[in-house]
Amino acid sequence: MTYKHAFLILIIVLLAFIPTACGRKKPPLPPIAPDPVEIISIKFSGEKVVAKIRCNAKGDRVILLGKPKGICPHCKDDLKEIMAISADTTKKLILEDVDPKSHYMVYRIALETGGSFWLSEPVIVSK
Repeated sequence: MTYKHAFLILIIVLLAFIPTACGRKKPPLPPIAPDPVEIISIKFSGEKVVAKIRCNAKGDRVILLGKPKGICPHCKDDLKEIMAISADTTKKLILEDVDPKSHYMVYRIALETGGSFWLSEPVIVSK
């Protein structure tokens, strides 16, 4: 047996004894609660914008906020309240913007509950 063969056998034996894991599984992550308000779809329908949303939590009001796209669609500064309805139950709701200011609009849905205010991610809608 040469030194090369002995060295290869030593490497193989060492690799066989290196543990690949500790053998314990991590516990499963707890289920993540859904967002209080989710946008199902939002699109132009003729000359108005129709937003179908799912309300997963009770609150005081569900608000449709919107603005023309502009330079920064993620900025919250120029958002205007377009329509608000009561969110006393958890169900699917429809909000409308009957007079969009531009062909490219940015919309967000907000849920207002007492003193707290939850805001969805922005959605860009184009005609």
